[in-house]
Amino acid sequence: MIVAYLLSALYIIGQLLPTALLLRFRRAGRGFESRYGTAPLSEEGISVLMPVKGPEANLAENIRALLGQDYQGKIELVLAFQEEKDADLAVADLIAAEYAGHPNRSVKILRGMATLGLNFKNSNLAQAASAATYDWLYCCDADTRVAPDHLRRAITLAQLHAYRGKTSFITSISVHENAGQPGAWLEAIGTNMEFANYFLLSHLSPKAGALNGASMFFHRETLDAIGGFRAYLNKITDDLAMQKAFVQAGALSILLPTLTRVSLRSQTFSGFYKRQLRWQLIVRCFDPITFYLLAPLNWAGQWLLFLAALSGSAKLATLGLAVLGVRLLRSFVFQIALGTPVRDWAKSICLPFYDFISPIIWLNTILVSQVQWAGAKLNVRRDGTLCAIRAVTNSYSEVTNASR
Repeated sequence: MIVAYLLSALYIIGQLLPTALLLRFRRAGRGFESRYGTAPLSEEGISVLMPVKGPEANLAENIRALLGQDYQGKIELVLAFQEEKDADLAVADLIAAEYAGHPNRSVKILRGMATLGLNFKNSNLAQAASAATYDWLYCCDADTRVAPDHLRRAITLAQLHAYRGKTSFITSISVHENAGQPGAWLEAIGTNMEFANYFLLSHLSPKAGALNGASMFFHRETLDAIGGFRAYLNKITDDLAMQKAFVQAGALSILLPTLTRVSLRSQTFSGFYKRQLRWQLIVRCFDPITFYLLAPLNWAGQWLLFLAALSGSAKLATLGLAVLGVRLLRSFVFQIALGTPVRDWAKSICLPFYDFISPIIWLNTILVSQVQWAGAKLNVRRDGTLCAIRAVTNSYSEVTNASR
């Protein structure tokens, strides 16, 4: 019982710490302008790189959010379409026409990207970066919506560190909301709990902070110092692989106190399982300590209930239920603090199911080192390198951002 009480105490502390960090993160967001001002040191041009695979239900809204930024400098949006006849090209062409001749906003559309490696997203980003006009680069997924002040805040922090003689890469936390199917509910709950948890804890150190592939801001020189996107054409992910390289090159990881949002209206249970499996594979490859040691500790409630079932101990069962109750309460707190719609809060009741399926996904990740992409089944080596088993088509990945 002493071990059980100790495990429970450590677990509860582990739930309270990220909650405190999240509240501090939100407070930093509210006080950003009072600390850093309302304008960057210089309003330099920014190129936004967005790889696209349609149909994306919210593409027009997400593009307009980028072009409508509260930033007086120039913003160039580079849309990289894998397919020459992508379903969303009409949307892109329409918005590009709207901004034709705008003094500070422009849209560049790349069609039918060449396949440079097994990671199609990185292939598209490499070609988009080559076509970009400006040296400040922001990489954003097509399903991601940014706040009106996102780019202004990002370049403010980046320029401040550059002024101090430090290079940096800046990222943000993604929040999933408006989930419309059970699979999407699980995806949103898991992302809003575990993803936010992982980022908040990792960014306790500027040399360990994780990088979110859906929202990355850095200077071209910083990117070139790690070989550019072309160095990661055959990696399972761009973000965690690049994060390690950035840190080794001396760059600091900065967590922008501004959230990005993803409307996850449709997601099957199968899609949820595959995305979680890929995420666990990524963590196993690039952060093995978290995968092998910290992840199992996150299942304290399940362990206690399992031991209670074996021993018939009512005390262990009560303790296990109490631990799971604390986690459920934290889920509600996170949903509120992350600003998700009220209608999403009740979906936290799916958390117990998520918690009991997570160990199965974790075990699956240990036993099978493969991912399925459209038209290909790929092996994943220990260092995160992809190698083809079957023929690869020119199709985009089933999941545009494996790290979310």
